[in-house]
Amino acid sequence: MGKLESMITARLIAENFYHFRECFGYTPDGYIRRDGDVTMINSGIPYPSWNAMISKNSAWHATERTVTEYLSLNQLPCSWWMGPETENRELGKMLQNNGFTFVNRTAAMALEIESVHLESLSGSDIKILPVSNHHELEQYFQVLQKSFNMPLYAIEVLYDIFSQNSLLKDVKIYHYLGIYKGKAISCASLFLAAGTAGIYYIGVLPGMRRKGIGKVMTIHCLKMARKMGFSISVLRASHLGEGVYRQLGFKDYGYFQLYYSDYDHFNYYFWKLKFYFRYIKDKFTGDAIWFS
Repeated sequence: MGKLESMITARLIAENFYHFRECFGYTPDGYIRRDGDVTMINSGIPYPSWNAMISKNSAWHATERTVTEYLSLNQLPCSWWMGPETENRELGKMLQNNGFTFVNRTAAMALEIESVHLESLSGSDIKILPVSNHHELEQYFQVLQKSFNMPLYAIEVLYDIFSQNSLLKDVKIYHYLGIYKGKAISCASLFLAAGTAGIYYIGVLPGMRRKGIGKVMTIHCLKMARKMGFSISVLRASHLGEGVYRQLGFKDYGYFQLYYSDYDHFNYYFWKLKFYFRYIKDKFTGDAIWFS
């Protein structure tokens, strides 16, 4: 693959991922704001990766004013995502000099779906079901919470976002449950945006890992993407799943780098206190859906 084609693929991976991040601006208290080359996504929730700043311009001086304003207004944990199409060592240094901490670097990967003979990879005791109603969506999030060890308030927000799929502009998202012996033990999501099929939230309950279940869920997503007419699948690989994706034929096209900002700890813990107070109240009154 030539350099130009690799650059285009890296851009496609990033575009799908950035569209996915924008979903978190559709919370009741959230918003999406664009200022020049910077997109600011605020969920209103103190979960750093859901309050994001994304810049397609690697020059810090063009974005410093906007970022400073964003941080002073929101006072919540937030993140800066540097995608494979904008890798820049100098930007990383400048982020750290302005109150950000480097968190991790994860592989940006893509696959030409037609290059893999998916039928030969079939065969499993796992039954995969599309999530088609609120009860199944609750099951999906129960698995997701335990698979990724997410806090309760984060899961509730995801439920609010993805139970209102019609709010998401110009994208489609499908969720799947893996069922084993009548029990939901795995999950996956297929996010269609920017002309690519993004694979997200491949989760397996801790007691069921290292049995090839994540691979089965990924293959199912690829089959569904192909059926819907998509030729390229993209993902941001976790360190746990990276080897599995390479086995399936995914290739590396650079990295995502994640930075977290410093934030007002008092406001953060005050927000959590209010949330859990409401949680206890709703448990008694039955006013909300909560996940056990």
